Amino acid sequence: MLLYNAGYTSPSRRGWELIAQLNGRTAARDRLEDGARGENTGGTVVYAGPGARWHSGIGVSLEAAAQIPVLQSLNGDQDEHTTLRMALSVDR
Repeated sequence: MLLYNAGYTSPSRRGWELIAQLNGRTAARDRLEDGARGENTGGTVVYAGPGARWHSGIGVSLEAAAQIPVLQSLNGDQDEHTTLRMALSVDR
């Protein structure tokens, strides 16, 4: 499997940063227990990943981002969907 990412984070303004990413995954077909290759496994997908991050100034940060599939070349009957992610970070 190959995972790849490219991203940009804007300069912080009043604690806010904008995030832009491209995330990708390329994988071979899975090998099943009997040694055969899985029909509906493997392929390539590339996601656009917009998001935003806020730094509180007291060591707490919040981040929200999406992964939106923009290119899919998957084997068999597969389909990727948009996912959303939120994260809370605390600095010490």
